[in-house]
Amino acid sequence: MKLVILQPDTSSIDIEDVGSININSIDGQLTILPNHASLITALDVGIVNIKSSSSNSNFVIHGGFLEIYDNKVVILADACETFQSINRDRAGESKNRAQKRILGDAIENEIIDISRAKSSLKRADLRIKASAIDVK
Repeated sequence: MKLVILQPDTSSIDIEDVGSININSIDGQLTILPNHASLITALDVGIVNIKSSSSNSNFVIHGGFLEIYDNKVVILADACETFQSINRDRAGESKNRAQKRILGDAIENEIIDISRAKSSLKRADLRIKASAIDVK
């Protein structure tokens, strides 16, 4: 099975000979194995684990869509990060800002979009979790 991850303004990620993919859809956790039935689904923020014959890869996906057809998986990601590229301090600052906004402790005259602040908090928590995982 082949996997292609596409994201805006960044080069694609291509992985051949994939044995399994674990990913979060908006309906729950999916495990995709070779010869999976065709499928299109929306993705939730989460960690994607990819096992191929040569290596295991982990990425943080920040939503998007997934399509499976002809033993090929295409992920159209809003954003995709490797665990190593995550700045834990920056993620912590983002988490603190989001928590303050949700609690109503914002800058004076700032209009707060609570759903956006909750999404930001979810992404920050995921980045902190991913940055703490020891990738070998």
